[in-house]
Amino acid sequence: MVEQLLDRLGHPGGRLVFVVGGSGSGKSSVVRAGLLPRLRQGALPGSTDWFVTTIVPGPAPFASLAQALERVAVEAGAADLTRS
Repeated sequence: MVEQLLDRLGHPGGRLVFVVGGSGSGKSSVVRAGLLPRLRQGALPGSTDWFVTTIVPGPAPFASLAQALERVAVEAGAADLTRS
C-alpha cells in the first residue's frame, strides 16, 4: 500500500492523496507508520522538504482541516477557510 501511495504521489499532478476506509482498516498505520516516514527519508525527489500535515475529521471537519493547514502555513491566517 505504501508503494502504491508513493507511486501516486510521484506522478505529475499527484500533489494530494486521500486515504479513506472503514474504521479500524489500517489507514492511520499506513500513513503515519509507513508513508510519512518514507517521505521524510526522501522516497520521492524533494519530499524531505515537503509540508505534510494530517487530519482526522471528527465532528467539525472544516475546523480540523483549518487547524491542520495552519500547522504548515507559511503565513499566519493563510488557512482561514471562511475568507472568500
